[in-house]
Amino acid sequence: MIVYFIVFIVTLLLSYFLPARNDKEFKWKLVIMFIPLFLFGALRVNMGNDYPVYEFYFEEFHGGVKFSFDETSHSEIGYQFLCYIMPSFRSILVLNTFLLCLAFGMFIYRNVPKQYIWVAVLIIFFNVDKNIYGSMVGLRNGFAVITFLLGSVFIQERRWLPFALITVVAMSFHTSAVFFLPVAYIIGRRTEITKMEITIWVIVLAVLGLMSSVGLLNAVTPFLLSNFDRYEAYIEDFSGHKGIMMVITTLILFYLIFTLFYANRKVLTPNQNSLIRLGLLYVASMYMGTISMRAGYFYNVFFAGTVATFLHFGSKQNNLSKILCVVAIIMSMYSMYLWTHAGHVAGNPLYTIYHSILD
Repeated sequence: MIVYFIVFIVTLLLSYFLPARNDKEFKWKLVIMFIPLFLFGALRVNMGNDYPVYEFYFEEFHGGVKFSFDETSHSEIGYQFLCYIMPSFRSILVLNTFLLCLAFGMFIYRNVPKQYIWVAVLIIFFNVDKNIYGSMVGLRNGFAVITFLLGSVFIQERRWLPFALITVVAMSFHTSAVFFLPVAYIIGRRTEITKMEITIWVIVLAVLGLMSSVGLLNAVTPFLLSNFDRYEAYIEDFSGHKGIMMVITTLILFYLIFTLFYANRKVLTPNQNSLIRLGLLYVASMYMGTISMRAGYFYNVFFAGTVATFLHFGSKQNNLSKILCVVAIIMSMYSMYLWTHAGHVAGNPLYTIYHSILD
């Protein structure tokens, strides 16, 4: 984690101090910003519990073993095919890291105001399990999330056919994409949010909060364990780690986002309307019980863009925008705290020890 925090700080400093006076400089700034993260991921040789497992999968499928379509392979067909065509396991790690940096860069370029890139960097890096480690340790999940982020432009442009193809590709790497990508497309509309829609959001969130508090959402756990049995340890560790602080910050975030959205609805572009709805999906995922962890993988980056957007448009409601930014960062830091103290993390140093080819 020490190396990770060094990369985090360097990226944050670059995002704040590198100039971007025009579009060309902005693009180069994004390239330079993510060089430390690329080196961090591309040079890794031991990182996370799943590293040796994915290396074993590569050796198995690259060696010419026939593709397996059943659950016993513990690897969807997309990752099997990737192992088959890539020349080495190192090349998969490099590809994974390059595409992750590309997805972050393209998302920021399209959705984050230039002067508030540092806000997006803070939220992305503090939510380490949902972004950096989540995509680099769990390679199948990482490729699914990366595919989704690269294809999110089709949500904002409302192009259902290309996005349907993106969904199929993401599903070929991780089956969970079948749940979260269609929901994102349905929710991520471009139209102006209305009072009626805000009312619907509030009702749905109240129902989710009630169901979560009484444990009804955890009824989905038997389904998850029967269909995705290898996630049992993760479900057990994360399902009970929300806490009163997460509930309070979630409620505050919803209030601030709804207030700022309605106050700025006339100046927001259609793409920003879509972005903010997707950011709300991430906040709502805090109430999704045992599936909240995986929902966060797909939606967290949109939340980072939402916070930066409102900080940019919040001149008339400057204090509310600043409060939103502070609460979002606190929530992200708390998420990191929960992740580093979960049993399957603290109990296994492979999540906290990073090795590279330079060691």
